Amino acid sequence: MSSLTKPELLQAFKVDLLKKVCPAESVIDYGGMWRVHGQYSILCRELGCNRVTMVDMYEAPEWQNESPLTDDIEFLKENFADPLFMATLRETYSLSIAFSIMLHQANLLDVLARILERTEETFCFCQPMIREMETSRGLVFLPEHPKEELSHQSLYNERVNFFQPGILHPSNWIWGMTPSFFHTALECNGFKVTYEEEFDDLSKRQWFWWGCIAKRQKLHPVFAVAKTRYSM
Repeated sequence: MSSLTKPELLQAFKVDLLKKVCPAESVIDYGGMWRVHGQYSILCRELGCNRVTMVDMYEAPEWQNESPLTDDIEFLKENFADPLFMATLRETYSLSIAFSIMLHQANLLDVLARILERTEETFCFCQPMIREMETSRGLVFLPEHPKEELSHQSLYNERVNFFQPGILHPSNWIWGMTPSFFHTALECNGFKVTYEEEFDDLSKRQWFWWGCIAKRQKLHPVFAVAKTRYSM
């Protein structure tokens, strides 16, 4: 049996996903500061990625202490869920990383679409998901759900219910996504899952960790225009 703790095993699972897609010419890591202090961005550099950018609203003290490992990583202290900020991102990236960032998004599909618009080739994703339902492509608005096994607190094994009906704010809700839903959401944006894997069940077996790698299947108009300009 492994001597690693569950958080360490989860980190190893995410590292293995990144090793499958790195090195890449350019990488953008969305929300890569929370809890891990930019470690996946640092890993991308160590795996040979030429240009690495991380976007997060929060800058951890641990990140500031990691120099010189972070010196070659561009850190944008911004909100990637803000369409105005995303509109300022003129560059595109061969690899986009999205680890545990979609659970609380107010405009889930819009945020995903804006991330994928800036992604030239590969999208790497990992977060807690819910098991497939009777109807495929299921998406559940949580946490106040009549079935206990789908409740928000079951996700983190806590007895606290974060749902506050009087406060309409993303931090007080969560999206329960099935893999088939996410497959379809990616396909709507021109990406197809080429690799997927489960890691482990959470406190309630309805929830589990899931990771995938998706590849662009057709050239997005942004890249088609850019390709035409560069070939002239």
